[in-house]
Amino acid sequence: KSEEAERYIKVIRNRTEVLRQLTEELFCYSVVTSPEYDNDVEFVSVNSVLEESILGFYAVLQERNITPNISMPENKV
Repeated sequence: KSEEAERYIKVIRNRTEVLRQLTEELFCYSVVTSPEYDNDVEFVSVNSVLEESILGFYAVLQERNITPNISMPENKV
């Protein structure tokens, strides 16, 4: 393969990936906007989500000698 062919193949791969992502986004959008979509409201505690996220990275932070200073509101958000 020549360098020019390699360059074109790379461009095609990149464009194909962009099209794949756009297709997935369009599919998700069509599902969400369809009348059959179950759009029940679900309450989520943002505090809990943040705590779980921080705990997921805590070991990595400790390995790098980083101590997070975290303050959460008393009331649930």
